[in-house]
Amino acid sequence: MKGMLIHTVMVIAQGVDPHAPAVARKAMKSSPGYDEYYPDFRVVREWEPFVSGGVRGEIRVKGLRGEYVVAEAAAPFHGETADAILSLKALLHESAMATVGRYGSLDLREEFTFYCVTEYGDLEREVDESRLLITQLVKDETATLTDFETDSAFTGSVRYEPDDLAVIDWDGAVLFDRNGEFDDEIALLELANVQLLSLRSLDGTLSREIGRFSTEVAWGAAGVWRLSRTLRSIVGVRAKSLVELDAIGDSMRLYGEWYDAKMYALAARKLSLEKWRATVAGKLATLEKIFEMVATLQGELYNIILEITIIALIVLEIVLALTGRS
Repeated sequence: MKGMLIHTVMVIAQGVDPHAPAVARKAMKSSPGYDEYYPDFRVVREWEPFVSGGVRGEIRVKGLRGEYVVAEAAAPFHGETADAILSLKALLHESAMATVGRYGSLDLREEFTFYCVTEYGDLEREVDESRLLITQLVKDETATLTDFETDSAFTGSVRYEPDDLAVIDWDGAVLFDRNGEFDDEIALLELANVQLLSLRSLDGTLSREIGRFSTEVAWGAAGVWRLSRTLRSIVGVRAKSLVELDAIGDSMRLYGEWYDAKMYALAARKLSLEKWRATVAGKLATLEKIFEMVATLQGELYNIILEITIIALIVLEIVLALTGRS
């Protein structure tokens, strides 16, 4: 099997121009007529040649919403074993990491690999002969896999025309298309990975904030003014998180039976986006419960202060009365 290998690494960006020129793309397999639904990737760096480990390739950098950066390292591949092809992927990975690291932290990132095949004879025979290899590539695995794993990998496939096929898993996708029209698939799968990166980042932020708020509302650290600051902070974090979660959902809206919609739905399932969204939603609900507990605690403290104040005023009145008599 041979074609073009494109390895991508995505990070949260720092200072990327959201108004840079849009990334050009070829004609789509299916056009619903709503361009606003297409991922709005922007050019950060055009394709540039590079050499790594004796391999010549090209690399470019794309941005999305001024918040995320995707580095794409590409080179031709040819091999009959996963070891040979994945060794090329490793070289492209090094170049992509070095490039994308200039734009953001590599501590939190997503990676995905595309194996774009244009030269093949009969597709059915090609896929049948390369069934194990395709499974190994999309799973980034060199071991011989069971038939169960292979069958499972091919449940993640979608076709548009008789001579094209996309096999998608959590780590990569093997794309067959004689016309080389891969732009849609790549953009949609990159978007799904960016959404996964967004959800992972938001999940981590919420976990840290929940831990911080839990400490702040501990009885030993509680105070009226501290609780007021905590309430304001919780409101701010929850509002910002809700906006981010909404933006993640709004960044892709494809409905119906279009090829793009099927492609995106498959990618979302393979990357467990709904499970991540559910996890984030659960932590937002936890924040709401903490807010309610803090508000209740604050109300109780206010009542205690009010009662103490009333008692103090009564005592003061009594003292003044007694002092006046004497």
